Amino acid sequence: MMDSRPYIKLYIENIIPFTRLTPKAKNVMFGMLHYLEVDNTIDLSSHRRKQTLQALNMTKQTFSNGLVELKSLGIITEIGTSYYEVDPMYLTRPE
Repeated sequence: MMDSRPYIKLYIENIIPFTRLTPKAKNVMFGMLHYLEVDNTIDLSSHRRKQTLQALNMTKQTFSNGLVELKSLGIITEIGTSYYEVDPMYLTRPE
């Protein structure tokens, strides 16, 4: 029986930026990964953002600070309003 749970690929040779993240930014990243699509995009609509904030027990400001940190390291890029792309050099979600 094949396991159908979603998973990601994290590339060991590119793990260094993740070690530089603050614990809050790591939590933001892990919370966002729930919504990672196979094209490496994450749609954080207001409903999804609210769910993530509740799951992480985090304020909007702390979450926003985590996003800024992820963007500054080049792990994610904002490609639209509440729409992000994860650099596939770091991690990806296979089909």
